[in-house]
Amino acid sequence: MLVSNATLQWIPEHRDLLPRLVNLVSFDGWLGFQVPGNHDQPSHTLLKGLVGEPRFREYTKDVPFRRTHQPAAYLESLIALGCQAEVWETTYLHLLRGPDPVLRWASSTAARPFPQALPEPLRTDFEREYAEALRVAYPTTDARTVLPFRRIFAVARKVR
Repeated sequence: MLVSNATLQWIPEHRDLLPRLVNLVSFDGWLGFQVPGNHDQPSHTLLKGLVGEPRFREYTKDVPFRRTHQPAAYLESLIALGCQAEVWETTYLHLLRGPDPVLRWASSTAARPFPQALPEPLRTDFEREYAEALRVAYPTTDARTVLPFRRIFAVARKVR
């Protein structure tokens, strides 16, 4: 059994790695992985828009946006590699607390490399503007913020 939890999305073109991963699994063995699937959500679309602004783009143009694929693409790949597979998605509703909780969440994942590429004071401007946009997209109610977070799961048994 080979399992990957929230790792593959950090590897560019990670879907191209699936043949190698399936080869590591013995006949009748299992491969399971999970990747985020929220690239169309405000946490990511707002980030992409901000990064694309001319004053930031000069510094962030070489920082890649890590993307995952739709569940059907993973299913097709795994079947083509000789697996029986199930792929599904679910959306978790994370209850976050504290100041700018979605900014804190995103800053440890998808948004992490972008401020690091910026010099001061642009970094401060970027973080302030991103935080303001996230507060509008994810309002706080009763001292908590709901962050819908879509995840894609795949399990595959190697049958040939």
